[in-house]
Amino acid sequence: MQRGPRLNVDVLAGLLFLALGAGFLFFAVQLPPGPPRRLGPGSFPTLIASLMIGVGACVVVAGLFRRDAVALNLDWKKLAIIASSLIAFSLLLRGAGLVAATVVLVMISSLAHPALDWKRALALGVGLGVFSSLLFVGLLRMPVAVVGPLFSFKWLGG
Repeated sequence: MQRGPRLNVDVLAGLLFLALGAGFLFFAVQLPPGPPRRLGPGSFPTLIASLMIGVGACVVVAGLFRRDAVALNLDWKKLAIIASSLIAFSLLLRGAGLVAATVVLVMISSLAHPALDWKRALALGVGLGVFSSLLFVGLLRMPVAVVGPLFSFKWLGG
């Protein structure tokens, strides 16, 4: 039986939170925070990044000393599938738009889960694409095309 700190899934998840929080904090501190009465664009990202770092540190410490934690066993094939879905999303976002890029992301990443068939993955992808469009473009006014120029048919002379 192993005693003391050990690497496991919880520690890896905590380190991921720490890394993401530090990355977001790096960019967030470059935005003006504004005065306390009228918070600027850097206030909320700095707060969220700081919370991510705090949560990550707590998860790492708890995971190091947890006896019943799941041992670290990465499935490299599934990890490669998920990474390739994220790359495909980033390559398709500008040209195909948010909905199509989200559908492709879900379809590729569903290959990592054998119980998810293509019909359910397609329905999930379309649903997430529409929801993401409503949330990010409609509600938050992010400058992302819902349907990209690849589907505009202007390149066909139309």
